[in-house]
Amino acid sequence: MEKNKIYNIISCVGEVLVIVGAMLWITGTDIADYLYAAGATIFVIGRLSEKSEKGSIVLARLYGQRTLGSIVLLLSAVVMYLPPGFYLGMYLRSTAWLIPFMVFVVLEVYTAFRIPAQIKKEKGG
Repeated sequence: MEKNKIYNIISCVGEVLVIVGAMLWITGTDIADYLYAAGATIFVIGRLSEKSEKGSIVLARLYGQRTLGSIVLLLSAVVMYLPPGFYLGMYLRSTAWLIPFMVFVVLEVYTAFRIPAQIKKEKGG
C-alpha cells in the first residue's frame, strides 16, 4: 500500500475519533475528552504526513489553509482540557473548545471541496 494512502487512512481514523469524542462530550461522558484529544492528535499526524500535490499558488494556499485547520483542531483539544477560569484576558467556559473546533470544520469543508476542484482545473479536466 502506498504511503499517502496509509496517511489518509490514519487521518480518517483520527477524524472519526474526533467526531465520536465531540458527540460523547454532549452526553457528559468522561471518556469524551480523551477520545477527542487522541483523535485530534492522530488526525494531525496523518494530515501533516500526507504529501501534497505540486501546483499553482492557489493549490499551495489551499494546502496551507488545511494545515492551519489541523493546528486549530489541536488547539481546540488543548482548550478542552483547560479548567473554567480567566485566561489570557478572557473568561473561558467549558464550551470554549467549540470555537476553534468550528474554525477547523469550516476550513476542512472548504478545502475538501476546493482542493480536488483546483487539481482537476490545473490538469485540464
